[in-house]
Amino acid sequence: MLQCIKQAKVGGENLLADSFHAVKIIREKHPDVFQILTSVPIDSYATGNEKSVGMFHAAYRHPVVRMDAHDTIHSVFLNPGSRNVSTTTVPLEMIKPLYAAIKLLNTILNENMVKYKMAKGDMLAFNNNRVLHARVSYQLKEGEERHLEGGYFDWDEARSRIRVLRETLFGERYF
Repeated sequence: MLQCIKQAKVGGENLLADSFHAVKIIREKHPDVFQILTSVPIDSYATGNEKSVGMFHAAYRHPVVRMDAHDTIHSVFLNPGSRNVSTTTVPLEMIKPLYAAIKLLNTILNENMVKYKMAKGDMLAFNNNRVLHARVSYQLKEGEERHLEGGYFDWDEARSRIRVLRETLFGERYF
């Protein structure tokens, strides 16, 4: 979730794309590419120090597209602009096909992207596993600022609270 507190006068538009839609197109039209995106794990990591969370070092190894037990798209991980991605664990013969698959995914995402400039008070809420988001660069003159606040909603926590309420109010047991 993003809330615009103060927007830049020049630039700063949000770019949003439905990654599930793009993957569905690939699954239908390019099954070989779909197979690569769902089966070849890549490494990605992010490090930093933010006021809200302190120091962090997140590391992941998974395919670009993660499927669930029902063969439904669970999440899409594609953020090379702000995350470090490594293909050093990818078999050599899969490097070119993997990059070609990611390029096709990026092309489809760019063709279906929404560009939206938030104004003061606007809020965007989206599924971070589904909607890929970025922004256009912005320019600030002396004395100007751009301020967006972000937040995350933990679905596991929400589902837990719903189960507790159902059990408390209606006697329903999850298991």
